Amino acid sequence: MALPGFGEIGQDRDRGAQVEMILQRVDALPTLSPIATRLMKVSGAEDADLDEIVTLIESDPALSARILGLCRRSDLGLGDQITTVRRAVIMLGLEAVQSAVLSVHVYDLLDREADEIDPDGDEGEGVGRFDRPGIWRHAIAVACASELIASKNPSVRVRPDAAFVAGLLHDIGRLTLELVLPRAYQRVVALAERRACDSAPVERQVIGLDHHTAGRRVARRWGLPSAIQDVIWLHAQPIKSLPDTPERELVSVVTLAKILCRRQHLGWSGDFGEPADLEGVAFHLGITAAQVEAIVPDLLQALGDRCAILGLDERTPPELMLESIARANQRLSGLNQALLRRGRRSDHQKRVLDAIGAFHASWGPDLGVSETLAHVAASAESLFGPGFYASVHQPGSGRPWLVTQFGAGGRVMRAHSAEAPPGIAGGGALASLADTSQLTMGAVGALPWLSDYLGDATDLRNVRLLALCSAGNHPGRESARDDADAITAVLLHEPDPKSAGFTREELGAITSAWSSAVMGASRHERARRLGETLAESTRTLAEMQAAMTEREAMTRLGEMSAGAAHEMNNPLTIIRGRSQMLAQRLSSADRATAQAIVEASGHLGELIESMHLLACPPEPCTEALEPASLVREAVDRARQRTASNQGARVICEEGVGTAIADREQLGLALTELIVNAIEAAPNEIVELRVQTDPLDDRLVFRIEDRGRGLSRRAARHAFDPFFSEKAAGRQTGLGLARARRLVELQGGELTLSNASDGGCVATVSIPRGAPASGGGFISGMAA
Repeated sequence: MALPGFGEIGQDRDRGAQVEMILQRVDALPTLSPIATRLMKVSGAEDADLDEIVTLIESDPALSARILGLCRRSDLGLGDQITTVRRAVIMLGLEAVQSAVLSVHVYDLLDREADEIDPDGDEGEGVGRFDRPGIWRHAIAVACASELIASKNPSVRVRPDAAFVAGLLHDIGRLTLELVLPRAYQRVVALAERRACDSAPVERQVIGLDHHTAGRRVARRWGLPSAIQDVIWLHAQPIKSLPDTPERELVSVVTLAKILCRRQHLGWSGDFGEPADLEGVAFHLGITAAQVEAIVPDLLQALGDRCAILGLDERTPPELMLESIARANQRLSGLNQALLRRGRRSDHQKRVLDAIGAFHASWGPDLGVSETLAHVAASAESLFGPGFYASVHQPGSGRPWLVTQFGAGGRVMRAHSAEAPPGIAGGGALASLADTSQLTMGAVGALPWLSDYLGDATDLRNVRLLALCSAGNHPGRESARDDADAITAVLLHEPDPKSAGFTREELGAITSAWSSAVMGASRHERARRLGETLAESTRTLAEMQAAMTEREAMTRLGEMSAGAAHEMNNPLTIIRGRSQMLAQRLSSADRATAQAIVEASGHLGELIESMHLLACPPEPCTEALEPASLVREAVDRARQRTASNQGARVICEEGVGTAIADREQLGLALTELIVNAIEAAPNEIVELRVQTDPLDDRLVFRIEDRGRGLSRRAARHAFDPFFSEKAAGRQTGLGLARARRLVELQGGELTLSNASDGGCVATVSIPRGAPASGGGFISGMAA
């Protein structure tokens, strides 16, 4: 039954399904012949029938000839005296006959299957070649060594014939895997030889299971004894880790025999690592290493005899010794070559590690993405050699691509912002070009537009793409491709890393370092932007909360002032009118008292009017006004209110122009501010400056006094209604609140601050009208 080669094992397939498929192929192998199966059952019974056993053997002429050949072994010294199967069975014993029959049938079965699968296949040695005759010779050597160890050391309590069968079949799984997966197993052999290691871990990596598991599956299917199954499964395990079972000594004997045969280079084992410690295993069995090595001469003779019986080439002990020496020399040569390769690889790895160290030494986590990519280009130049280097990165999904070309040492030569070319998947996602670690530009038909940015490249077709980080592979992101902040970056380079001797693993190591740095810089930039946005949002929230609090206060004040106006206006009108009548009728001595009542009622009326203005301000009646004349009017009003001839300096910058606002409301607001400035420093000149804000072209009025400035408490509560730091009864505390309300009606803003050289600065900023044609001026008013 011919089995086709399995081929390469897909790394992205489900491992469980792959292993199950392989085991199904193992189960498809033929079973032992009926003669072998029946003979094993009959000879294993306590009341075995000698006639039935002889009849079964004589029914197979080839088997009869090989049983008679066993009697002619040199160690028995019977020559040609045994000529019948009956006498051979009596002389050899039922256990020896059973092991011989099983050996012959297993060898014939697997060798025939191998010939059907690959009738013209090359056999023999070579790098990555499976040596089928060599593996059989090694298995027979292990079987003979196991038998000799058991026979010459009864203290191990293992039957020699059982040790022979177990040693012969210990590597049946390796033959099975090579049989059902020839091409995949050739890769296993090549990798194990290149890595100078045993084949089992490579089998698990490439195929999904090792030859121990496959061999145990075959042994179960063939119905072999459990002791042989355990030897096949456990013979490579450390002795201390073996389970405490009756088969523990048998497994140890076969393990010891395999170590000896590998040391003597008998046959081809398929393992390329160093053999285990022979002394330790021998000590576990209660014998010495010298006792084990003493069987080597007998082992060579037994190996030659058994190979001849099974149909392998017949060789004398000296020839086997020469072959062992030749294999040892070949092994030594392979180790030397491996050391040279490892030396060269170590040099490359040191260069990579040095480059990673130098890169991290020069790069800092506070650098931005563009600066980090410049460091990446400089690091790549130090590794790959001089040439063309550039980067393309996309700060986030849907954003423009940033193309940067670098000179020597990572110096930025030019940078461009480019829209994604048509045809790129994902609406312009650079990640669609970052799916592979190496890609030539000639293979990317979607990037001819880059030629405008890669003009300094010697040959555009030789420019390679190295994906640094993609929006789809950011650690910790389940849907990073949809994240607008996920960065994608690609390094474009002309020098070929492979021609410089760098392997994919080494390139992956340095690329990981570069990628981590780029993603770290991207996260740092995002964190900085997020911090700025958060701070701005916090300020906005604080302003909105303050505005909401003030609005609620104004609402409550409005409700209160409306009620107060309704409830107090009529009584105030009567009080004011009757007090005025009294003032006219009373004598001069009592007239002052009535006049005080008139003034107090008027003051209370003004207070109610101010409260109503804060809560329910009138609609502005805007007009074009000239700022300088508005300021002069406000100064005159302030002087009248303070009964002062305070000096004032008005500075109007050139090109201020006109303002569109309510003349009366804005004038009242400026008057309140000038009054406060005069009262803060009665003997100092108040400076008033009119200018244009260069940032947003707004008209700014700046009133500065030379007083004590604002206290902390005043700075927080200056615009609160009824707040005043003056003595009780001096002021109502509504002036600044009323001024800000009037300024806000013009779409403007009123702020207070302390001047650097003392005093307070009030700043009014409102939208500016059309520019005036007249020039600026500075006017002074004497005290």
